[in-house]
Amino acid sequence: MAEHFSIGTAGNRVSLIDTGGFDVKKGWKPRAGEYDDVFQESALADYRQLASYRDLTIIETIPLTLRADDQDDAADQTQTLRRILRDARNYWVTTWQDDPVYLQLQGSGETNARYAMVHAGRLPEDESILSCWMKEENPTRAMMPDMSLIVERGPWLENAPGTGTAVALSAVETYDGRDLGNVDASEDREPTTTEGAVYIANKRNEANLTDIYFWDDSGGAWNGANLMDDADKDFAFLPAVPGTDDFVIFGIDTSLDDSGPFCSLVFDIGTVLDPGTGVTIEWRYRDSNNGDTVDPSDWTALT
Repeated sequence: MAEHFSIGTAGNRVSLIDTGGFDVKKGWKPRAGEYDDVFQESALADYRQLASYRDLTIIETIPLTLRADDQDDAADQTQTLRRILRDARNYWVTTWQDDPVYLQLQGSGETNARYAMVHAGRLPEDESILSCWMKEENPTRAMMPDMSLIVERGPWLENAPGTGTAVALSAVETYDGRDLGNVDASEDREPTTTEGAVYIANKRNEANLTDIYFWDDSGGAWNGANLMDDADKDFAFLPAVPGTDDFVIFGIDTSLDDSGPFCSLVFDIGTVLDPGTGVTIEWRYRDSNNGDTVDPSDWTALT
Protein backbone atom coordinates (compact mmCIF):
# COMPACT_ATOMS: atom_id res chain seq x y z
CA MET A 1 0.00 0.00 0.00
CA ALA A 2 1.34 3.40 -0.97
CA GLU A 3 2.07 6.04 1.62
CA HIS A 4 -0.40 8.88 1.93
CA PHE A 5 -0.11 12.24 3.67
CA SER A 6 -2.31 15.18 2.78
CA ILE A 7 -4.14 18.22 4.15
CA GLY A 8 -7.39 19.85 3.08
CA THR A 9 -11.14 19.35 2.92
CA ALA A 10 -12.76 16.23 1.49
CA GLY A 11 -12.95 17.87 -1.95
CA ASN A 12 -9.79 20.01 -1.98
CA ARG A 13 -6.60 18.40 -0.75
CA VAL A 14 -2.87 19.02 -1.09
CA SER A 15 -0.51 16.07 -0.96
CA LEU A 16 2.42 16.34 1.43
CA ILE A 17 4.17 13.32 -0.08
CA ASP A 18 4.79 14.21 -3.69
CA THR A 19 8.01 14.25 -5.69
CA GLY A 20 6.53 16.99 -7.86
CA GLY A 21 5.21 19.23 -5.09
CA PHE A 22 5.32 19.40 -1.31
CA ASP A 23 7.25 16.53 0.22
CA VAL A 24 7.62 15.88 3.95
CA LYS A 25 11.23 15.45 4.96
CA LYS A 26 12.50 12.13 6.24
CA GLY A 27 12.77 11.92 9.99
CA TRP A 28 9.54 13.76 10.76
CA LYS A 29 7.65 12.07 13.59
CA PRO A 30 3.94 12.73 14.25
CA ARG A 31 3.35 13.97 17.77
CA ALA A 32 1.22 12.03 20.22
CA GLY A 33 -1.68 13.47 22.23
CA GLU A 34 -1.21 16.09 24.94
CA TYR A 35 -3.18 16.63 28.14
CA ASP A 36 -3.73 19.31 30.72
CA ASP A 37 -3.50 17.46 34.05
CA VAL A 38 -4.86 18.89 37.30
CA PHE A 39 -3.43 17.36 40.49
CA GLN A 40 -4.57 17.70 44.08
CA GLU A 41 -2.31 17.63 47.11
CA SER A 42 -3.05 17.16 50.79
CA ALA A 43 -0.92 17.65 53.88
CA LEU A 44 -2.48 14.45 55.26
CA ALA A 45 -1.55 12.16 52.36
CA ASP A 46 1.59 11.15 50.54
CA TYR A 47 1.92 12.03 46.88
CA ARG A 48 -0.34 14.17 44.83
CA GLN A 49 -3.26 12.63 42.95
CA LEU A 50 -4.67 13.27 39.53
CA ALA A 51 -8.03 15.00 39.97
CA SER A 52 -8.97 15.77 36.36
CA TYR A 53 -7.54 16.24 32.91
CA ARG A 54 -8.53 17.48 29.49
CA ASP A 55 -7.29 16.82 25.98
CA LEU A 56 -5.35 19.61 24.31
CA THR A 57 -4.79 20.46 20.68
CA ILE A 58 -1.34 19.56 19.37
CA ILE A 59 0.99 21.99 17.63
CA GLU A 60 2.72 20.03 14.89
CA THR A 61 5.69 21.32 12.89
CA ILE A 62 6.07 19.46 9.60
CA PRO A 63 9.32 20.10 7.66
CA LEU A 64 8.70 20.27 3.92
CA THR A 65 10.50 20.57 0.63
CA LEU A 66 8.71 22.09 -2.34
CA ARG A 67 9.58 21.17 -5.91
CA ALA A 68 7.88 22.94 -8.81
CA ASP A 69 8.23 23.38 -12.56
CA ASP A 70 9.16 27.04 -12.19
CA GLN A 71 8.86 29.94 -9.79
CA ASP A 72 5.26 30.67 -10.84
CA ASP A 73 4.29 27.06 -10.09
CA ALA A 74 6.01 27.28 -6.71
CA ALA A 75 4.08 30.45 -5.88
CA ASP A 76 0.79 28.83 -6.97
CA GLN A 77 1.34 25.76 -4.79
CA THR A 78 2.19 27.79 -1.68
CA GLN A 79 -0.87 30.00 -2.25
CA THR A 80 -3.11 26.93 -2.54
CA LEU A 81 -1.80 25.55 0.75
CA ARG A 82 -2.27 28.90 2.49
CA ARG A 83 -5.88 29.08 1.25
CA ILE A 84 -6.52 25.67 2.80
CA LEU A 85 -5.05 26.86 6.11
CA ARG A 86 -7.35 29.89 5.98
CA ASP A 87 -10.30 27.54 5.37
CA ALA A 88 -9.27 25.67 8.52
CA ARG A 89 -9.58 28.86 10.56
CA ASN A 90 -12.83 29.87 8.90
CA TYR A 91 -14.40 26.53 9.74
CA TRP A 92 -14.19 27.37 13.45
CA VAL A 93 -15.04 31.09 13.38
CA THR A 94 -17.63 31.44 10.59
CA THR A 95 -20.99 29.91 9.69
CA TRP A 96 -20.39 29.68 5.94
CA GLN A 97 -17.27 27.50 5.90
CA ASP A 98 -18.85 24.12 6.61
CA ASP A 99 -16.14 21.79 5.26
CA PRO A 100 -13.59 20.81 7.93
CA VAL A 101 -9.90 20.79 7.09
CA TYR A 102 -8.00 17.74 8.27
CA LEU A 103 -4.76 15.84 7.95
CA GLN A 104 -4.85 12.33 6.51
CA LEU A 105 -1.89 10.04 7.16
CA GLN A 106 -1.28 6.43 6.25
CA GLY A 107 2.01 4.62 6.25
CA SER A 108 2.97 2.09 3.60
CA GLY A 109 2.42 -0.75 6.06
CA GLU A 110 -0.77 0.57 7.66
CA THR A 111 -4.15 -0.95 6.80
CA ASN A 112 -6.19 2.08 7.88
CA ALA A 113 -5.64 5.79 7.54
CA ARG A 114 -5.71 8.21 10.48
CA TYR A 115 -7.24 11.68 10.48
CA ALA A 116 -6.81 14.84 12.55
CA MET A 117 -8.91 18.02 12.49
CA VAL A 118 -6.88 21.17 11.79
CA HIS A 119 -7.83 24.11 14.03
CA ALA A 120 -5.29 26.57 12.64
CA GLY A 121 -2.11 26.56 10.62
CA ARG A 122 0.48 28.64 8.88
CA LEU A 123 3.27 28.43 6.37
CA PRO A 124 5.42 31.15 7.93
CA GLU A 125 8.17 31.56 5.36
CA ASP A 126 9.01 31.19 1.69
CA GLU A 127 12.44 30.73 0.25
CA SER A 128 13.87 33.85 -1.32
CA ILE A 129 12.85 34.07 -4.96
CA LEU A 130 16.50 34.77 -5.72
CA SER A 131 17.69 31.50 -4.21
CA CYS A 132 14.90 29.01 -4.89
CA TRP A 133 16.58 27.73 -8.05
CA MET A 134 18.69 24.92 -6.66
CA LYS A 135 20.93 22.62 -8.72
CA GLU A 136 20.23 19.42 -6.85
CA GLU A 137 18.37 16.41 -8.22
CA ASN A 138 17.00 18.31 -11.18
CA PRO A 139 18.53 21.66 -12.17
CA THR A 140 15.37 22.61 -14.11
CA ARG A 141 13.04 22.43 -11.10
CA ALA A 142 12.33 25.38 -8.80
CA MET A 143 12.96 24.19 -5.27
CA MET A 144 12.30 25.47 -1.76
CA PRO A 145 14.22 23.01 0.40
CA ASP A 146 13.55 24.42 3.88
CA MET A 147 9.88 25.10 4.58
CA SER A 148 7.84 24.46 7.73
CA LEU A 149 4.11 23.78 7.88
CA ILE A 150 2.89 24.52 11.41
CA VAL A 151 -0.59 23.23 12.27
CA GLU A 152 -2.59 23.12 15.48
CA ARG A 153 -4.62 19.97 15.28
CA GLY A 154 -6.77 17.60 17.29
CA PRO A 155 -5.94 13.98 18.13
CA TRP A 156 -5.70 11.31 15.48
CA LEU A 157 -9.11 9.84 14.66
CA GLU A 158 -10.35 6.64 13.07
CA ASN A 159 -12.67 8.38 10.60
CA ALA A 160 -12.44 11.40 8.37
CA PRO A 161 -14.24 14.36 9.99
CA GLY A 162 -17.87 14.45 8.92
CA THR A 163 -18.08 10.66 8.58
CA GLY A 164 -18.58 7.82 11.02
CA THR A 165 -18.21 4.09 11.40
CA ALA A 166 -21.27 1.97 10.81
CA VAL A 167 -22.04 0.15 14.05
CA ALA A 168 -24.29 -2.73 14.91
CA LEU A 169 -27.75 -1.62 16.05
CA SER A 170 -28.42 -4.87 17.87
CA ALA A 171 -27.30 -8.44 18.07
CA VAL A 172 -29.43 -11.22 16.63
CA GLU A 173 -32.20 -12.30 18.94
CA THR A 174 -34.61 -15.11 18.20
CA TYR A 175 -38.19 -14.21 19.08
CA ASP A 176 -41.41 -15.84 17.90
CA GLY A 177 -39.36 -18.13 15.64
CA ARG A 178 -37.64 -15.24 13.82
CA ASP A 179 -34.07 -13.98 13.96
CA LEU A 180 -34.40 -10.28 14.71
CA GLY A 181 -31.76 -7.56 14.86
CA ASN A 182 -29.44 -6.27 12.16
CA VAL A 183 -26.38 -8.41 12.93
CA ASP A 184 -26.29 -12.05 11.92
CA ALA A 185 -24.55 -14.95 13.61
CA SER A 186 -21.27 -14.17 11.82
CA GLU A 187 -21.46 -10.56 13.06
CA ASP A 188 -22.17 -9.19 9.58
CA ARG A 189 -24.53 -6.23 9.56
CA GLU A 190 -27.83 -6.80 7.79
CA PRO A 191 -28.58 -4.46 6.25
CA THR A 192 -25.28 -2.61 6.18
CA THR A 193 -25.42 1.06 6.99
CA THR A 194 -24.37 3.53 4.33
CA GLU A 195 -20.98 5.22 4.54
CA GLY A 196 -21.04 7.90 7.18
CA ALA A 197 -24.23 6.65 8.86
CA VAL A 198 -24.10 5.65 12.49
CA TYR A 199 -27.08 3.91 14.08
CA ILE A 200 -27.33 4.07 17.86
CA ALA A 201 -29.69 2.27 20.20
CA ASN A 202 -29.66 2.71 23.96
CA LYS A 203 -32.72 0.77 25.04
CA ARG A 204 -33.56 -2.89 24.83
CA ASN A 205 -36.82 -4.75 25.51
CA GLU A 206 -37.27 -8.48 25.75
CA ALA A 207 -40.42 -8.13 23.65
CA ASN A 208 -40.23 -7.65 19.90
CA LEU A 209 -42.75 -7.02 17.16
CA THR A 210 -44.36 -10.18 15.88
CA ASP A 211 -47.04 -8.90 13.50
CA ILE A 212 -47.32 -6.24 10.79
CA TYR A 213 -50.48 -6.32 8.66
CA PHE A 214 -52.08 -3.99 6.11
CA TRP A 215 -55.86 -3.48 6.13
CA ASP A 216 -57.46 -2.69 2.76
CA ASP A 217 -60.67 -0.96 3.77
CA SER A 218 -62.14 -0.90 0.27
CA GLY A 219 -61.87 -4.68 0.11
CA GLY A 220 -62.79 -5.19 3.75
CA ALA A 221 -59.92 -7.60 4.31
CA TRP A 222 -56.32 -7.93 5.45
CA ASN A 223 -54.10 -7.61 2.41
CA GLY A 224 -51.52 -10.39 2.36
CA ALA A 225 -49.57 -12.28 4.98
CA ASN A 226 -47.77 -11.07 8.08
CA LEU A 227 -45.06 -8.70 6.84
CA MET A 228 -42.78 -9.80 9.68
CA ASP A 229 -42.36 -13.07 7.80
CA ASP A 230 -40.47 -11.22 5.04
CA ALA A 231 -36.92 -12.49 5.49
CA ASP A 232 -35.30 -9.26 4.30
CA LYS A 233 -37.80 -6.98 6.07
CA ASP A 234 -37.95 -5.06 2.78
CA PHE A 235 -41.59 -4.40 1.99
CA ALA A 236 -44.24 -1.74 1.35
CA PHE A 237 -46.37 -0.83 4.35
CA LEU A 238 -49.01 0.82 2.17
CA PRO A 239 -49.86 0.91 -1.54
CA ALA A 240 -48.65 3.88 -3.55
CA VAL A 241 -52.09 5.51 -3.21
CA PRO A 242 -53.79 4.31 -0.02
CA GLY A 243 -57.53 4.61 0.32
CA THR A 244 -59.64 6.12 3.07
CA ASP A 245 -59.35 4.18 6.34
CA ASP A 246 -56.57 1.95 5.02
CA PHE A 247 -54.09 1.29 7.81
CA VAL A 248 -51.13 -0.74 9.00
CA ILE A 249 -50.99 -2.38 12.40
CA PHE A 250 -47.81 -3.14 14.35
CA GLY A 251 -48.30 -5.56 17.21
CA ILE A 252 -47.00 -8.20 19.56
CA ASP A 253 -48.56 -11.59 20.17
CA THR A 254 -49.37 -11.37 23.89
CA SER A 255 -49.52 -15.16 24.22
CA LEU A 256 -45.74 -15.36 23.85
CA ASP A 257 -43.32 -15.41 26.77
CA ASP A 258 -41.74 -12.04 27.49
CA SER A 259 -44.36 -10.25 25.39
CA GLY A 260 -45.18 -6.69 26.29
CA PRO A 261 -45.23 -3.12 25.01
CA PHE A 262 -42.59 -2.06 22.51
CA CYS A 263 -40.82 1.25 23.04
CA SER A 264 -40.33 2.52 19.50
CA LEU A 265 -40.64 1.95 15.78
CA VAL A 266 -37.64 2.73 13.54
CA PHE A 267 -38.09 2.84 9.77
CA ASP A 268 -35.35 2.81 7.15
CA ILE A 269 -37.43 4.30 4.34
CA GLY A 270 -36.37 3.56 0.80
CA THR A 271 -39.40 4.97 -1.06
CA VAL A 272 -41.31 7.85 0.45
CA LEU A 273 -45.10 7.59 0.36
CA ASP A 274 -46.57 10.52 -1.57
CA PRO A 275 -50.35 10.08 -1.53
CA GLY A 276 -51.02 13.63 -2.77
CA THR A 277 -53.03 16.45 -1.26
CA GLY A 278 -56.02 16.18 1.03
CA VAL A 279 -54.67 13.14 2.87
CA THR A 280 -54.41 12.89 6.64
CA ILE A 281 -52.24 10.25 8.31
CA GLU A 282 -53.05 9.37 11.90
CA TRP A 283 -51.27 7.31 14.54
CA ARG A 284 -53.47 5.35 16.95
CA TYR A 285 -53.05 2.58 19.49
CA ARG A 286 -55.32 -0.18 20.74
CA ASP A 287 -55.42 -1.26 24.38
CA SER A 288 -57.39 -3.93 26.20
CA ASN A 289 -60.43 -1.64 26.46
CA ASN A 290 -60.83 -1.24 22.72
CA GLY A 291 -63.25 -3.31 20.73
CA ASP A 292 -63.12 -4.09 17.01
CA THR A 293 -59.61 -4.52 15.60
CA VAL A 294 -60.46 -3.02 12.21
CA ASP A 295 -62.83 -0.25 13.29
CA PRO A 296 -60.80 3.00 13.48
CA SER A 297 -63.22 4.40 16.02
CA ASP A 298 -62.15 1.69 18.47
CA TRP A 299 -58.55 2.88 18.39
CA THR A 300 -57.24 5.70 20.61
CA ALA A 301 -55.38 8.60 18.98
CA LEU A 302 -51.82 9.20 20.14
CA THR A 303 -51.27 12.55 21.79
